[in-house]
Amino acid sequence: MIIDTPPTVSVYTDSALMASDSVIIVLQTQERSYVVLRPLYLTCKSLSLIMTQISTLQEYYRFC
Repeated sequence: MIIDTPPTVSVYTDSALMASDSVIIVLQTQERSYVVLRPLYLTCKSLSLIMTQISTLQEYYRFC
């Protein structure tokens, strides 16, 4: 399934990232496009850490 989101960091984009297993980021070859890449990367990294913590908590409470 492909989820296409607007080129902004928003709740909609965060939800799409949380629902996905992988991400493809398409950029134009303009400097402004590269400036947005870092915040988007940091958002992906943060959401990945949150998902890891949620999975760990689910495993912990499953055995309690």
